[in-house]
Amino acid sequence: MQSMFLNRLDIDSEAVLSPTGLCDLIQKEYQPEIISSCKLIEKYFSTHAYINELPSPVSEVVQLLFRKLDDELKHLFLKESGIVFPYIKKKIITTQKNQPGIKLIRKYSIRCSIPIKLLSRLFKISASC
Repeated sequence: MQSMFLNRLDIDSEAVLSPTGLCDLIQKEYQPEIISSCKLIEKYFSTHAYINELPSPVSEVVQLLFRKLDDELKHLFLKESGIVFPYIKKKIITTQKNQPGIKLIRKYSIRCSIPIKLLSRLFKISASC
């Protein structure tokens, strides 16, 4: 999936590589595609109580972790769209460490690590079966 995203990125375009361009790209291209993929997975889980290829307890854990991942992504995208991207676009962020913008970005980056950790757990559980 990552290569699919990278192929769409026109790295020669200065507008895409600007902070505002990256915010727009993420919000208009990547977020909707990820949301769409999550909806497809949720639809699969709603019609399949268990994943046949996995033992029942593992299947339940995978579905539970996916629901948590889906919830985290929705909250993350709301924060990106409603707080982080507008903040970046207004160019309030400064390089001074004591400015509120830097603190916001640090909190945001910590929050971004939660979906990554959940996805990692899903992969580990699926690979161990």
